[in-house]
Amino acid sequence: MALGMRNSFLQVFFYAALFLSVFFITVILLLFSMDPVLEMSKNAQKHVFWFIYNNPAGNSLWNELSIVLFYLIGFVAFLRFKVLFRKTGSSELFFASIFIFSLLFEVFRFGDFFVRFLGWPQTVSLFFAKSVYFGRILGLLALFFSSLYILQMNYQKYNILVGIIALVSFALTMYVSFDTQTVLTDGLFKLGDEQGLFILLTSLKLLTIVNFVVAGLRRDAMMLLPAVVLFIVGRELMLFTPGPITLTLGCISLIAGIVLFDTKIKAMYYWV
Repeated sequence: MALGMRNSFLQVFFYAALFLSVFFITVILLLFSMDPVLEMSKNAQKHVFWFIYNNPAGNSLWNELSIVLFYLIGFVAFLRFKVLFRKTGSSELFFASIFIFSLLFEVFRFGDFFVRFLGWPQTVSLFFAKSVYFGRILGLLALFFSSLYILQMNYQKYNILVGIIALVSFALTMYVSFDTQTVLTDGLFKLGDEQGLFILLTSLKLLTIVNFVVAGLRRDAMMLLPAVVLFIVGRELMLFTPGPITLTLGCISLIAGIVLFDTKIKAMYYWV
């Protein structure tokens, strides 16, 4: 029953991914037909890294490309993990699939560009911005739960766990504040309480890595550690300072992490 429920959840995520795909394609077509993004980015700041900004930022071409790559990598990898999960029933893979799915929320950064260009109410733009951060928090929480299962946690009520992850992500997102007077080249408003969010997300990343380190010492799971590190590093590189070098390195890291995770899960569940 637990396996069937997890398959059902992944099917729901698949339909959500299709919805995000329709949104992505629609906004891409509208943006390129009106070409507003480069014009809007002239007065935007560039978010180089946590607490570091450049002003003026120049154009946002690499930020836009990073959104496209997040979508392509996330969608293809999610489909792969979904198929692999049907063969393995791996709890670690189930929650890692949610992390991969969360990458698709980056497409809402395009929606934020679009809303501001059309002059729609700021509340709509804030909805898109909060949706992006909901996806980022959701992904890290899911990766953290994946690390708990690699430590052999046996809790089987996945509907409750997925509900907890979604509710906690939603609650934390509601507390994310923005400086609506400052626009960034990544399509979002500047964070209001950047320090608080930095502490939260960094803590989740460190706890996740520590769990995978401990799991690697206790069982044949050490190869999952570099995969998870590559997940985190690749996503960070693609989120911050996207230029030709950092964006390329981020893509390579993220894809390498996906391939490593896929390979190791198959080795652990050897009947695949």
